[in-house]
Amino acid sequence: MKLILALMAAAMVAVGAQAQTNVAGGVANLLTNTPSGGWFASAGSYLSSSNPNLPVHGQFELGLGMAYQSGVNIGADLNIRWKPAFTDLSTNYGVGFESVTRNAGIAGTVVSEMVGPFLYYQPTSLPDAEVSAGIDGGYSLLDRGAACTGYIQVLKMATPNTYLAARIAIEEDAGVVSPAPVLTAYTGVTF
Repeated sequence: MKLILALMAAAMVAVGAQAQTNVAGGVANLLTNTPSGGWFASAGSYLSSSNPNLPVHGQFELGLGMAYQSGVNIGADLNIRWKPAFTDLSTNYGVGFESVTRNAGIAGTVVSEMVGPFLYYQPTSLPDAEVSAGIDGGYSLLDRGAACTGYIQVLKMATPNTYLAARIAIEEDAGVVSPAPVLTAYTGVTF
């Protein structure tokens, strides 16, 4: 499982490295001159860099993600986000709504469905990034009760219409708060 996660992370960094067109030396520089800190330093450099040619845009986002809790895969998420037209998309902050469907990954079994609002902020110094926080509520089919989650998500554009995102959440299902945060890695498209 750790090997699969490492390969997925390496693929995300490789896709992201191709998107960094404003870095001196381009992709060749990123691939041949890896910082002395190795992979983590390289990933940190990518995540802290900015590409003004890839601003976060669009009213809709469609993402697929894998959710992990204490290192164990607990499901696959389908995330649909909408930034309504009444939110001024020309500013760097606003309100949106999302729906998250979690699938157990076994024969298409849906585990939970949640919807809710979120606030987002796009730093002017990092136009290709977005930070959002929200609260979702819904129903857990697994625990047969109400479900609620609070989260913080960081999104980074990889190409003009695709993104990578990471989310940390505290979940409550059927009255029981999860003992450990749920970490979800997303990749998706904007339009």
